[in-house]
Amino acid sequence: EKHQDIDLLTDDKWQINYLLNQKILKNSNGVLRPYVMINDNKISFDLRYVGDTYYDEKWSKHMLNRKILSENGFYRPNDEDYFYSLLYHCLIHKLKISSDYKIKLITLGKKIRLKNKLLESLNDSNNAKKILEVYLKKKKYRYTSSLFYKFSHNELTRITDVAIYTLKKEGIKYLLRAIKAKMENK
Repeated sequence: EKHQDIDLLTDDKWQINYLLNQKILKNSNGVLRPYVMINDNKISFDLRYVGDTYYDEKWSKHMLNRKILSENGFYRPNDEDYFYSLLYHCLIHKLKISSDYKIKLITLGKKIRLKNKLLESLNDSNNAKKILEVYLKKKKYRYTSSLFYKFSHNELTRITDVAIYTLKKEGIKYLLRAIKAKMENK
């Protein structure tokens, strides 16, 4: 409810838009977001796919391979992947752990049997980063923000592919607005 979108990880970046029958919504900040109509509600999606450098490519594949079917009938990450990907999201993408994420992380941390001392250390971002680093090193996952990772995973090729696809599907005005919005977010 607080985050206003659904995050979706897929291994098929081209078909997901068709499967969801997405449309484009311009939010209050002027940012264009994909959405799907569900029960007369516009639901925004934040689409991620294997190889998009949001998470380590190896980790993204592992998350999809280890997914579990939720009680609500959709797939979600297992509790360990959920905890660490959310921690990564907070520390790397959001640059901090907000209070609502902290509550979710503590709940998930208890499910995966993290010690209370580790869960308490989530209050300090340096300690939280150490928890994340230990996990990434153990699993041999890498931070996707490093220059080495971007070059070794063809980031330029990915950006070019997405730009060409967007240009074909949405036109030059949409592409330029998307580039401008991306630049303003960084």
